[in-house]
Amino acid sequence: MNEQSSLQIHSFNTNVAKQVGILAATIYHHIEFWVKKNQANNTHFHDGYYWTYSSMQAFVQIFDYASFAQIRLA
Repeated sequence: MNEQSSLQIHSFNTNVAKQVGILAATIYHHIEFWVKKNQANNTHFHDGYYWTYSSMQAFVQIFDYASFAQIRLA
């Protein structure tokens, strides 16, 4: 991945981080972003909810500074 890519910039809500830790808050923010994007685009709507999906391997690539085990725990 291009090191200058905006995908390399991760952020999190500090209130969420206080409750669950920085990595979990960062992953949560990522998921929240995609769910809201899908809602705005009216896609991936099932059973009354907007959804997103990703594999653990994809998360390992996106959050390449954390191990599989750390991401799974988060």
